[in-house]
Amino acid sequence: MKYYILAIKNYSNIKGSARRSDYWFFALYNFIFLIFSVIGTNFLGLGFGYISLVYYLWTLISAFTIAASRLHDTESSVWYLLVGLIPYVGGILMPVKLFTKSQFGTNQYGENPKQNLYNY
Repeated sequence: MKYYILAIKNYSNIKGSARRSDYWFFALYNFIFLIFSVIGTNFLGLGFGYISLVYYLWTLISAFTIAASRLHDTESSVWYLLVGLIPYVGGILMPVKLFTKSQFGTNQYGENPKQNLYNY
């Protein structure tokens, strides 16, 4: 849960890097909360899904920011997010890029976030 809260708090910080666990735990909690918002919308009988739409728009910027930070950790540009818009190819390449191991040491986007944890 701390990864989710940290990503929401740092929604405007596109500099730096994010570890794999930071990104994927945020994605997991975001998915779980989105499912609960859809269930809550249906339970309240609001029809179109206003609660889930508001939640999705609220977390959209945080999702892009943490994905950009994750790409920085793999020494890729933020523009790589546009690959995700390509039909079929983007659905394969983006998760592969987001699952790849981080670069050792520092890169042009900053130092490796794991380096402080484990002192390589």
